[in-house]
Amino acid sequence: MQAAIRKGEFLPIYKYLLSILTTISALAGAFLAASSGLPAYLAGQPLKAGIFAVLCLLEGLSAYLLWRPGKRALAVLNGGLLAAALLLFWQGEGLAAGSALALLAINYLLKREETWAWTLALVLNLVFAALTMLPHQFMSFPAA
Repeated sequence: MQAAIRKGEFLPIYKYLLSILTTISALAGAFLAASSGLPAYLAGQPLKAGIFAVLCLLEGLSAYLLWRPGKRALAVLNGGLLAAALLLFWQGEGLAAGSALALLAINYLLKREETWAWTLALVLNLVFAALTMLPHQFMSFPAA
């Protein structure tokens, strides 16, 4: 991703398309995390709702920072994603925790320059999409 910053240099097309896919995935994940927080709050679970709100913020920042890499900001973001994943797992939200861990791994892999890392990031994008698109959006909505 450092090549995207220098003037006159471009990302390889594969990595460019993968970065766009990751941005879309992160924004979709942020939307789903936000929409999962309200039912948790209404169900009398303010801690779980707060964790979903933090996850929403972190996933949105992930989509933004993907194009503006900075080691310190990325370390804070990845630490936050790991903490949110652990807290969600502790709260019984395994699917949401898995999606946060998948995005964390994607963020790490996209910084590498090897093709295997980009291929694995593509596979993890598909896993991330599957985890976030499961019924009931992280399974937090109460039954109808």
